[in-house]
Amino acid sequence: YVRFIKFDTRYSKSPAGTPWSQRHLSTQAWDDIARTRISLDIFPFLSELMLMASQMSDLRDFVTVMQTSVKQLTLKLPTPSRNHHLYNPPHEISPEPYILFFDNIANRMSNLTDLDISVHDELPLSRHNLENGLVELLSGLKHLEEATLPSYWLTSRVISALSRLTRLTDARDDYTREQGYGSPDDCRSFAPVLEEGAFASALRLSLSVTVQDMNSFLSQRFTPRNLT
Repeated sequence: YVRFIKFDTRYSKSPAGTPWSQRHLSTQAWDDIARTRISLDIFPFLSELMLMASQMSDLRDFVTVMQTSVKQLTLKLPTPSRNHHLYNPPHEISPEPYILFFDNIANRMSNLTDLDISVHDELPLSRHNLENGLVELLSGLKHLEEATLPSYWLTSRVISALSRLTRLTDARDDYTREQGYGSPDDCRSFAPVLEEGAFASALRLSLSVTVQDMNSFLSQRFTPRNLT
């Protein structure tokens, strides 16, 4: 922590994880920083944070640098294909580390305005029971203005949660290798529940759904008409 504190007034942006690959901090180092710091906010002026998790232990370690001053979060999540030893049974992993991580983001970085989540390779929401955790995370980010998620992560429930965020202007899932993928099955039956005032500030919405489902969605009573 003594080494970290020298930079506490200099950082407005900070990467953690893969970009520091040549000097990747061990779990012990993160524990030492968490135990010896004199403030929950290690970098008081930090507004942009990039968390690149290449292994499951990173989800626990990175909690140390979460703080309320962060407005823009870019997050890369580890996936089963990079954690073969966690397959139990095959092709499944425990959702608990992800859900706890999402909960920490909502509680410790509640002032986020921009959230960009990507995954290594493929991480389907339903297969790993992650949808509940993601919905809880998004519902807790009342200041969120932009959300970018992996392809097929904008499910019916996720869209319903986003529709209640009054400041949201842009929500999209990027169908790119860099962003990563969910499963098309998660968007196979697309029928979000919208309430009056849904997407109050939204201007752009990009989804990976069928044309028929999109037409049904746009025909709903409370679908805003200013979407592009």
